[in-house]
Amino acid sequence: MPQSFKNAWRWLVGASAAAILIASIPLAANADDGIITLCIARNGKIVGIDIACQPHNLQLTWNIPGAAGVPGVQGPTGPQGVTGPGGLTGATGNIGLAGATGPTGAMGAVGLTGSQGGVGAIGPTGPLGSTGLTGPEGVEGKVGPTGPSGNTGPTGLVGPVGGTGVAGTDGSDGDSGDQTTTLTGGTMGTEVGFNAGIQLTDLLLSPPSLWMGPSNGADFIQSTVAVPTPGGCAFDLQVSLDFAPGIASGYIFFVCDGANCDTGLYCIIADTETECADDFDEAFYSPGDTLSILALNWTGIPITLDASWSLDYGYAPSGC
Repeated sequence: MPQSFKNAWRWLVGASAAAILIASIPLAANADDGIITLCIARNGKIVGIDIACQPHNLQLTWNIPGAAGVPGVQGPTGPQGVTGPGGLTGATGNIGLAGATGPTGAMGAVGLTGSQGGVGAIGPTGPLGSTGLTGPEGVEGKVGPTGPSGNTGPTGLVGPVGGTGVAGTDGSDGDSGDQTTTLTGGTMGTEVGFNAGIQLTDLLLSPPSLWMGPSNGADFIQSTVAVPTPGGCAFDLQVSLDFAPGIASGYIFFVCDGANCDTGLYCIIADTETECADDFDEAFYSPGDTLSILALNWTGIPITLDASWSLDYGYAPSGC
């Protein structure tokens, strides 16, 4: 332990002993001012009481309490003591030398490789799973829209000129006729009509409409089949289908004068029927008026059919 620490310890012990000594001194043994002074040597021993201390001694002063019932006198504050000399600093110890590194140990031998284990046996085949449920039938797709009408085909080649017929008589010996003829036409049957797409269908709702002309086939454009007349009367309409339209279904046929189809001459084929006729009405045509037959879906959803028709026509420019 440094010397300065030892002196401080002795001083503290001496001061504590002095305090015990002062407590045991009777009041009458103290000075009249109630103050007692101690001189403490550097070794912590008390070397004098109420005497002038030597410069190298430490002076301690206490207030002594008065007798019983008599308050003690407060002594004056003593001067600050001189700071004692610091203790000596201990010498720094030497740093120990590092120990020498030991030699590296030898590497151990490599262990033997173990033998490879045998292949395990193949496990048994699992049972066949049950057949899954059949999925629901898909919804039937919608019928696609009707495609556009094809372009009008090219005009056929002109046939060869026929031979000269037998010369007729002047008619002087013939009967006087009423100049009546029979006009015919239709959708040109299942071969031509089907391939050309000009049959009767449930889609004929004006428009589209199917037009038929005398000996001129059928088309969805009236002007391509209508035939001009010399003037006269049309009557006795007859229409025939290859099959019946079907229950609650049918077609209607009008005899038209140009764009006017409200001539009063028409007939209807429906349900299980295959023919119709109008033997009572007539339609008048001025010279140059065109004649054609209009076919429309009258009711229901009739099946696709082919039609043929006939119409009597009498030349009568002045009227029927």
